[in-house]
Formats: sequence, C-alpha cells, structure tokens
Amino acid sequence: MNRLDKVAGAVSRWVRRSQLGISRYQSKLLGRREAHSGAKKARLSDEPRLVLDSIPGLICTMSSTGAFELFNRQFVEYFGRAPAELRAWMTDGAVHPDDRAGATSALGRSIATGTPYDTEIRCRGADGAYRWFQVRALPVPNAVNRICGWYVLLVDIDDRKRAEQAARTSERDLSTIINAIPMPAWSTRPDGFCDFINQRWLEYTGLSAEEARGWGWGSAIHPDDVKGVAEYWRTCPVSGQRLDMEARIRRFDGDYRWFLFRASPLRDDAANIVAWYGTNTDIEDLKTSERALRDSEQRYRHLFHHMPVAMMKLDGRDLREIFNGLRAAGVKDLSTYLDRDQDFLGRAMDTLVIEEANEQAVRMLGASRREQLLGSGANFWQLSPRTFRRSIESSFRGATAFQEETRLITLDGRAVDVLFTAANLRPMDESVMIYGIVDITDRVRAQETIQQLRAEFAHAARISMLGELAASIAHEINQPLAAIRTNSETSLRYLDRPVADIAKARQLIERSVDDAARAVDIISHIRAMAAGKPPQQTMLSLRNVIEEALIFLRSELQSTAVSVSLDLAPALPPVIGDRVQLQQVIVNLAINAVQAMTQSASAQRRLLIRTELAEACISCTFEDSGPGIDPQKLGQLFRSFFTTKDSGMGMGLPVCRSIVEAHGGELRADNQSELGGARFSFLLPLSDTSLD
Repeated sequence: MNRLDKVAGAVSRWVRRSQLGISRYQSKLLGRREAHSGAKKARLSDEPRLVLDSIPGLICTMSSTGAFELFNRQFVEYFGRAPAELRAWMTDGAVHPDDRAGATSALGRSIATGTPYDTEIRCRGADGAYRWFQVRALPVPNAVNRICGWYVLLVDIDDRKRAEQAARTSERDLSTIINAIPMPAWSTRPDGFCDFINQRWLEYTGLSAEEARGWGWGSAIHPDDVKGVAEYWRTCPVSGQRLDMEARIRRFDGDYRWFLFRASPLRDDAANIVAWYGTNTDIEDLKTSERALRDSEQRYRHLFHHMPVAMMKLDGRDLREIFNGLRAAGVKDLSTYLDRDQDFLGRAMDTLVIEEANEQAVRMLGASRREQLLGSGANFWQLSPRTFRRSIESSFRGATAFQEETRLITLDGRAVDVLFTAANLRPMDESVMIYGIVDITDRVRAQETIQQLRAEFAHAARISMLGELAASIAHEINQPLAAIRTNSETSLRYLDRPVADIAKARQLIERSVDDAARAVDIISHIRAMAAGKPPQQTMLSLRNVIEEALIFLRSELQSTAVSVSLDLAPALPPVIGDRVQLQQVIVNLAINAVQAMTQSASAQRRLLIRTELAEACISCTFEDSGPGIDPQKLGQLFRSFFTTKDSGMGMGLPVCRSIVEAHGGELRADNQSELGGARFSFLLPLSDTSLD
C-alpha cells in the first residue's frame, strides 16, 4: 500500500467517525422544539460544515440518491465555484472529458448497489489546469442500517501519477535503448535473478523472454562453461565486484561462439545494489585471431630454433629512436649523413642487441653456448663494416629486407663467407630485426674453382681459335717480314752503287723498322691471346678492342670475300674488363658469322659490327647476311658442347657468354639482322670514369 492509500484510508476512517457524530447531532436537532430562536438554529446548522472544512482534503456529501449537497472549503477553493454551481460538477466540465463518462457510470453503479466508489479521474481546477485525483465515496447508514447519504473524498494524486508516467516512460525508453544496442544486453535483480533480456540476445539464442527469464538463460551456455559461469556469477552479488569473464553461447542454429560477459552493479545513495546491468560481446573472431597468433608464434619459435640456417633476433628499439631523431632533424639520405659522421656506424652497431640465437648460429659462429652470442654484435662486422652500413641504409629507407654476400668473423677467430639477410618483422619498424646467416664458404670455394675452370676453358678456346686462324696469322706476320726483306735488299743495292744513295737507303731502312714493329705488335697480341694469364680488369675503349681484334681477321675476311662494315658510335664511355677476353668474344662472334656465310649460297657476304649507347650499357652487335639460326636450335646455342658445325667443339659460344656475364653483361642471339641473317649482341656496363 502506497503513501496516498494510507492517507486516503485514514481520512475515510476519520470521516466515518465524524459521520456518526453528525448523525447523533442531527437526531438531537430533530427532537428539539421549533420554538428555539433562529440564531440558535443557524449556529447549529453550521456545525457539519465546520467539521467538513476541518478535513485535510476535498470533501463533499451526497444524498442517498446521489445528489451533491455539501462541499468543504478546500473543494470550493480548488474548483473556484460557488456551492450551488458545484452540484453538477461531475457532468458540467469539471471532470476531464476522457474520464467523465466512466466516472459517472461507476458512481451510478455504486449508488445503485450501495458499494463503495473508488476511481481515478482528472479534475480541472480554478486555474484551468487538470490534475489527477483519487475519488472515493463511502455510504452513510442510518440507525436502521439504510443508506441515508454518501461522503465523497478527493485526494490529489497528480504528483504520483506524473511520477508513475515518468517511470513508465523512462522504463519504455530504457527498454527501447537496450533493445537498440547492437549486442546482447540484460539486467538482473540484486540477487542475480534475470528480469530483462534485450531483443538482440533473444534473437541470437532463439529463446523466448520467458524461457530466458530468471536462471533460464543458462541453457544457452556451453556445457563445458556453464558451471564456471554459474559459480562466478553467484559470487558477484555477494562481493559486489564487476563481472568480467568469457564463455560460449549457443546460437539459434546450434553453433557456439565465444562471448565476453561484463556486468556492473547499480547502487543507490546508500551504496546498496539495486540492479545489475550487463552485456555479452561477441569475441569469436578475436579468439580465432588469438589462436592463429599463438599458432603462428609457435610455428615461428619452431622454425627459428630448428631452421638449418643461423638466425638471430635483435632488439632495434634504440636504433629506431636514433632513426626517428635523424628524420626529425631532416635527414633523408642516411648514406650522405654517414659520410659526414664517421662515428655513427660504430654507435649503430652497439645499439643493435642480439636477444636470441638458434643452435645453428651457435655452431656457425664458433660459440660453445647461446649466451655467448647475446648482446652487442659489433665484433662480427670487423671484416665487413660496409655490409652493415648498407643494411641499415636499407632499413632507414623503409625496406623490409636486405641481402648480401659478405664475410663475418666468428668468436673463435675464423673468417667465414656467408649470405647475410636482415629483415624487419614489420614494415617501417626497426624495433625487431631478424638476421639470417647461411655459410657459403664451400660455395665460394666451388665458385672459385668454377671460375678457374672457366678461365682454362676460355684459354683452351683461344688456343683452338688461334689454331683455326693459323694461316691468317702466318699471312699477317709474313707481310711485314717480306716487306722487311725486300726493303733490306733494296737498301743494300742503293748502298753498293758507286755513289751510294744514302737518303734512299735510309728511307727503306725506316720502312723496315716500321714493318718490324708491326710484326712485333702482331706477335705480342698472339702471345697475349695464347697466354693463360688471370683476367686483368682495366678501363677499356670498346672501339679500340674491336679494331685490334679485326687485325687477326683481316686475312680470313679477305680470303672468304666477306665485306665488313663498322658503325661504331663516337666518344662512347669506357668499360671495365679484360682486353684479351673481350677480343676473344669479338673474334669468336666474327668467325661464327664468316663461317655461317661461307657455308651458304649467299651471293653477298656482309658483316656489320655496330656499337651504341643503351641506357647504362654499351651494346655491341654483329649482323650477317647468312642463312640465320635454325629456330629449333636457337635456345640451345649457349649450351656447352652444342654445335651446328661438323667439326665444332661446342665451346665457343658458351665461353663467350661466360666471359660477357663475368663482365656483368649479357649475350643474346636472334634472327633479326638487317642483312637477313643472324644477329648476336652483347651488353657491357659502363664505367663511371671517363677515358682521355
């Protein structure tokens, strides 16, 4: 029973007691003689009104038939009408139109049946505003227990009605808000009994509100989790601590997904818990990601420690801070900065701290235990500081990986050839770095052996080529020797004359000297071609190399009637290479072209040698008018021991390709010659230095 009900009950009891007193007083008035004075009657008739005016509420009386008779002062003041005007107050506009019909109908039934009247209506006061009132009417029996009248009490309940309406509106708005939350949400009583679950929770689980109410929501929890959830949830109302746990909830289709349970208590002014409000956040994707991350971490650990490659993990946070400081200071090119600050490289080596190393790194780097490798790795770079420099320059530019062949010094003092790789685990983040080191000492030794064999093959090919050119070489040498003999004999005749012609003899002797020098030059070139010396890398003019090589071919070209055209670009930059090896390439490609043309029925035998600048390279092209290359054999030309000649060894082109590639270039072959035959071309990188 609320406070207003208690007040109304107390007033009703007080009215009943007053009614009995008034009835007895009226009986006394009826027994008195009519001879009493008018003034006395007036005073006695005022007694009931005084009683009504003393009641704290709006009071009026009705006859047994329902006619309104007396109104207390509060009643008259609220409605602002005279008592005579209030006799029809329930029907003439004092009651709200929406409440009038129901109120008068209910009052009529009470008068007809003699049962108490109790309803709530809105009444318009003197200010024109409507307020809610609780209207109660109690019958008044007489001495023979017959209803002789009614007392009517109006209690102002407008504040209560407004509070109830606000509460209903607030509850409705709260329900709307909670149902609009894009996640399951709920509320419980202080003891944990669930009294509200939003629509999102019901839609997800497929349960009805009645099924989930109370403790029914537990049926949607995974069997393996329900016990833990129940035990944990029972402790929260006791401890008042916030609920925060994870469990699986069954979806309407039977699948379970992981959710994060969170609930907080609502407390009153006395810090007592009056309700709990909670949500369930779907974390299935997060749990999947966490599992994937754990699996990835486990795989990473397994690979790191069992990979047959030396691996080390480094902490690069200090280096990252240094890089950030340099970038903030406007440094964009770390290489230029390193040229100015000679001490920076050493500081950078010390900042990179090795945190972890696998067993392969322990064995490769000469350590007896893993702890010996941890800490600064500056000592490893004694033999190759420039490799370390290029690696941090790469990292500063934002590259995620750097790789280079280099040499490292081990803890036991050995120098090992390695393939070094540095990688950042995250782009543009130098805080975590991984070093991978592969021992390539055996491979380097093998490459050196292969290079030696390649040089021996090239030497053998040169000897073979010189053998093929023996007749041409003999002819080249024979010419200056024959000229020397002829000039010498003629000089003697001029000297044997009676009057020696000294001037003429001198002229002939000078010619002999020139021819001898030419013979010496030819012999020196032949000896250089035949010698098995290591390659000598020098700065060369490709034009001069081509012209010198053609000296060996002059007789061969004349005897085969091959016309050679030179289209050599002027003022080409120099190349770095071995003169003898490049001459071998040029002679070999030219001889192949000559032999191809002599084996065909071509009417014209033409060879075009062209040089030109192609980006950062010099291109040298040999084009002939021969039959070209069989398309089916084009892809096999550079295979060792493959030949298209009846007496060929199949080593010329493979050796040429090896020589060109050793010079950092590329050798190509196709049938795109402007003269209609085959086209061979090789590219050589430019030197960064000019020739005088």
